[in-house]
Amino acid sequence: MIIKGFVTFCDDIRQELGGKITLVGCYIGEMTVHDQAPATLAKLGLQAKLVFPAEMAPRKIDVRVDFVPGDKTLFEATLDIPEGAHKKALDRVEPDGTGDESQFVLVQHTILSPLEIPEDGRIRVRAVVDGETVKLGSLRIRFDPPLP
Repeated sequence: MIIKGFVTFCDDIRQELGGKITLVGCYIGEMTVHDQAPATLAKLGLQAKLVFPAEMAPRKIDVRVDFVPGDKTLFEATLDIPEGAHKKALDRVEPDGTGDESQFVLVQHTILSPLEIPEDGRIRVRAVVDGETVKLGSLRIRFDPPLP
């Protein structure tokens, strides 16, 4: 069973007209907080995406966001996948097999607000699908206090 996943961290997530999503201020691997630890951020957005074979058809996925060190849970949720949602993905497969492999894509948008950052560390995102833990990614948090 091949499950792929990743997370994008950003300052904000906006729902646009026509069902589009805009991710504002995306981070690549690291966030520098120009303040003393601990600090409170107004918000942090996460776009978590899981991709797996449509025929796999899990009915629920557990998502967890932690801060390490300390394993402090920032967010956790169980995502229930509606009956028949996988069938829609299977229906998109070309009858002659020339199309892409049938995949089910699950996207979860989360805003953590306010977000307390106690010290240098990492925010990490994990999903559990049918008992298998999928590492979606992490964001390193580094404090760089201003000079006096």
